[in-house]
Amino acid sequence: MHRPLPACPEAERELLGWVIGSQRDPSDVLSMVRADDFADLKHAKIYEAIAELGKQRQTIDLVMVAEKMRTMGLAQYLGAVGGDAYLAGLVAECSYLGADNASAHAKLVLDAARRRAVILASAQLVEKAYSGELTSAQLVEQFQSQLGALADRSHAKVPRPFREYLNAAIRQIEARWADPNKSAVNGIPTGLTDVDELTMGWQVSEATVIAARPSMGKSSLGMQTAIHAAEQGHPVLVFALEMSGEETTIRSLASESRVNSKWLKTGMLQTANFIAISKTTGRLAGLPIMLDDDGSQSAATICAKARRWRRDPSVFKTGDERGMILIDYLQMIKRQPGSKAQNKEQEVTESFRELKAMAKELKVALVCLASLSRECEKRNDKRPIPSDLRDSGNIESDADSIMMIYRDEVYDDKTTEPGVAELIIRKARNGSVGMVKTRWRAEHTSFADL
Repeated sequence: MHRPLPACPEAERELLGWVIGSQRDPSDVLSMVRADDFADLKHAKIYEAIAELGKQRQTIDLVMVAEKMRTMGLAQYLGAVGGDAYLAGLVAECSYLGADNASAHAKLVLDAARRRAVILASAQLVEKAYSGELTSAQLVEQFQSQLGALADRSHAKVPRPFREYLNAAIRQIEARWADPNKSAVNGIPTGLTDVDELTMGWQVSEATVIAARPSMGKSSLGMQTAIHAAEQGHPVLVFALEMSGEETTIRSLASESRVNSKWLKTGMLQTANFIAISKTTGRLAGLPIMLDDDGSQSAATICAKARRWRRDPSVFKTGDERGMILIDYLQMIKRQPGSKAQNKEQEVTESFRELKAMAKELKVALVCLASLSRECEKRNDKRPIPSDLRDSGNIESDADSIMMIYRDEVYDDKTTEPGVAELIIRKARNGSVGMVKTRWRAEHTSFADL
């Protein structure tokens, strides 16, 4: 049985009437609603003329809207509804509406538009599923991408007066000032004292990149800070794109229990080791950490999963918790279907920008691990610099913070600083650049304050 697509004609009429007849500034409504959000084509064309007037900062009234429709070649749509008299009727019917009512009607129009979009997108995917033109993996990928686009539209923000942001900022400052537990770390703490002092922790709504050559310990550092964040009550979502979930977990158990990782992999354990592991397992099991080890994910897939996680009331119980997302690692993200990127560098840039936008939307701290090229090994001083980011694209400029790991013992077995790892902060939007020396415990792959 055929069912009509969702629509709210009354809300469309009343919204149009208010915008045309109101003496109030309609800019908030104009920023919320697009012409294609109207189910009625005639209403859409009227609104198209209204939006054009708004863009040109011209007066929006009966005369101007009618004239704009004529100059835009839309007169036939106006004639189809009864000409100028129809516009006058809209205004007369809706003169009672206030700004709050208009905003409510705009939301009804938007809600119906989103429902139509979901139905139409689903119908298209159903047809493609039957046709066999896409693989099942491609279908899922496209579905997640379309859902992500709809979610972005659903949660799009509209411009607000600057005074509202000022008021919100003052409230935040006052709350921090009154907090008896305030500290210099205003982000999610990493668990490394000197790193927190420089960076002020992983910052919410920002993208941090931790980069290093292979075997420097970037995966270990990422998971170590993720576990510490979870211990502080921050929900964490980990995307392990290179290693399996089991391997990632074994490494974390070694790090957190201070048991040699080789013993865990070979089973060469003593009773004391089992006791340590059991205690660690009990401690970690209750932490708010989710782990996804699907190694064939695009940025769109990751973002779709992150949105579901962020909106899960069983994870974010109050809704205000600061969350963290860890991606291990950036260059392992798969190319998105329909991507226009022409090489790996452009792919990485495209993925990173989508992830960064997601972090801002969801208000979570994003930490992306990344590999480095061999360029640093060609220099006398092998400490990495941002331009060493492999297939980096614009990561160097797009990242809010960049941390790089260097261990001299990897290159010099006669180093004067064995077991020392340098964490080099090359970029810090809200912190300070600098270098922190930490203790590297190779036997259980962990970092500690020196």
